[in-house]
Amino acid sequence: MNIQLDLVESGQKYIHMYEKRKQKIKSAKLVKKQEIVVLLNEIEDLVNMLNSDATAANMHWVDLDSLADGAAIDDDKIKK
Repeated sequence: MNIQLDLVESGQKYIHMYEKRKQKIKSAKLVKKQEIVVLLNEIEDLVNMLNSDATAANMHWVDLDSLADGAAIDDDKIKK
C-alpha cells in the first residue's frame, strides 16, 4: 500500500513540476510575442514617416528590376 501511495505522490509532484514548467515556457513566449508586436509597430511608424516624407518631397518609386533588364527611365512618367 505504501508503494502505491508513493507512486501517486510522485505522479502528483511530476504533474505539478510539468505544469510549472509549461507556464514558464508560455509566459516566455508571450513576452517574446509582445516584443515582436512592439517592434512591428515601430517599423510601421518609421515606414509611414518615410512615406509621408517622400510624398512631401514629391518623390516617386522607380522599378529597379526593369532598369536591370535594360529599360530606360522615362522622366515624363516620373514627373506625373
